[in-house]
Amino acid sequence: MKRNTLKQQSHSRLVYAQPQWALFERMEYVDKLYNQPKSIDFVNQQVLHQQRSQNLIELTAEDFTESNLLNAV
Repeated sequence: MKRNTLKQQSHSRLVYAQPQWALFERMEYVDKLYNQPKSIDFVNQQVLHQQRSQNLIELTAEDFTESNLLNAV
């Protein structure tokens, strides 16, 4: 075997940068960071719903022609 000339620590003595948590503790921590519900802006949702409902144009199968489609767009 080669001598340790670089004065490196053995693998068992290394300190890990990541804490050694149990699996469920890590899952709970990640859940707190990324999966928290966001507050809902009901006024903004209502405005968006009204805009979508106003822009709704229906074409029947009989009226589905190129000219009617361009007029709808």
